[in-house]
Parts: sequence; C-alpha cells; structure tokens
Amino acid sequence: QHPTPNTQHLAPTNRMPGGGPTHIPNARWNTEAGAGRFPTTTWSNVIVARDTDDSACDEAVGRLIEKYWKPVYFYLRRRGVLSEDAKDLTQAFFVYLFFERTENGERRFKKYLHVGKSREDPHGFRKFIKHWLKRFWTDALRHKSALKRGGGLNIRSLDEADLTTDEGRFNLADYETPEAIFDRVWVDVVLDHALSDMELSMRGSGKAREFVVFRDRMTAELRGDPLANKEVARRHGVAESTVSKYFTRGQAILKHFILAQLGETCSSEDEAKVEMRDLFQALG
Repeated sequence: QHPTPNTQHLAPTNRMPGGGPTHIPNARWNTEAGAGRFPTTTWSNVIVARDTDDSACDEAVGRLIEKYWKPVYFYLRRRGVLSEDAKDLTQAFFVYLFFERTENGERRFKKYLHVGKSREDPHGFRKFIKHWLKRFWTDALRHKSALKRGGGLNIRSLDEADLTTDEGRFNLADYETPEAIFDRVWVDVVLDHALSDMELSMRGSGKAREFVVFRDRMTAELRGDPLANKEVARRHGVAESTVSKYFTRGQAILKHFILAQLGETCSSEDEAKVEMRDLFQALG
C-alpha cells in the first residue's frame, strides 16, 4: 500500500502562494485544470535566463532542483544505491543535467540542453528528467569515481534533510521499478508544496482552523478511513457537517495550488491537465 502525503506537520513556508482565489466554486477532485492564460514556467525562465542573467538562471534552476531532488534520490535508492551515496549522486545528477565545464575548468550553465520533443510531450519536464536520469545512471556505472561526490553542487535542502521518515514511508520493495518510485515521490512533493502554500494562504485570511480540519480529513480519506468525518469532527470539536463543508471547499482550494505547482514545469494548460490526471491516478 502506497504511503499518504506527509501532511500532519506542515508549517507555513516563505514561498509565495502563487496568488489566486482562496475559493474556487463548483470544483471537484478531478483532472480539469482551471481556465485562463497559462503562466510563464520556471523551466521557460531557465531557458531564457541561461543566456542573459546568471543569477536569474541560478534561481530558476534552484527551484527546479528543489522540486525534483527527492524523486531522483529515491530513484537511485531503488537502483540499490546506499543512502549517503544516493545523496552524492543526486547532486551529481543535477550538475550533469544543467552544467558543463569551460576550457579553463569553470562550471557554467549548459548553453544547449537536450529538451527536444520533451517540451511538446504531455509529460514534458518529468519525462525529460527521467530520460536523463536513466542516461546518468548508465554513465555513473561507467565512471563511478568521477560522479560520486556531487560535482561541486550543494543542495542545501538535501544536505540538511533527515530522510529517516521518508525512507520508512516509501518501502523500496513496494515499487517494481525505479521509475515507479520516482513518480510516487513526485506526487508526494507536489502535494506537500501545494499544501504548504495553501496553509500559508488560508492562515493569512484567518482560516487556519479550516485548513487543519481539511488537512486531517484529507489524510483520513487517503488512508481509506470509513469513519473519517466522524473521527475528525470529534478530534476538532465541530459538527460532521462542518467537516464535510470544509473538505468540499478545501478540495477546490487545493486543486488551485496543485495546478500552480504543476504550472511551474508545464508548457501548456493541456500538459498540466495530464500531470494533474497522473497525480490523482497515483493517489488511487
């Protein structure tokens, strides 16, 4: 049985919540993305900034790494790599993906990235990462000593992470392939980021209690608890009808923030819809 998202101890983050409404009427748990002009993506910003602004490029690359280092790490763990070595190889992979060495040995952002058809594929950036991760793994087997120590890149959130809890939640033997655990951890990361942004937004609008009730109700739902409404109502001292109301409203709000997260690495609304569909399918 796959783990539920880590929603029990989310704290507000310093990330902007992405704007947008705190309530989207008549929305459901489904794959329909919101209408409107699709935003400029983090990936698009990387492509532009690499030729114009090193600091902007570093910032955009950093945001992409923040979202994908954990799926990469667990992909490598499923390959049989020990934890500390997987951390080193995770950092080395992002150097391999984004950077190159100049003639005098300095590191610079790659002027040419093999984006190719991946930007037109409905699974664009996620498929792009997995494609190059597979190639990186092949190269790592051939040149283990050259890639082992992370290539000079320090991912602070990886260096400071205590992965004990995550290692317990994602049982490597439960996933048939490295790609399968990559996708499942990706779902978890997207949900955690979206929930953090949702919490920040709702706390700012005086709805902290509503968020906590929704979070607990959602966690119970994902665990398949048949008495979810009753238990959450008892825990928080509210009526079951209130729990139901908060849950319905919270689903719509969360969908907005999930779409905002997916939009950072999707080139179109259609691509975001496919990613949204895959995310909910993975949750079962």
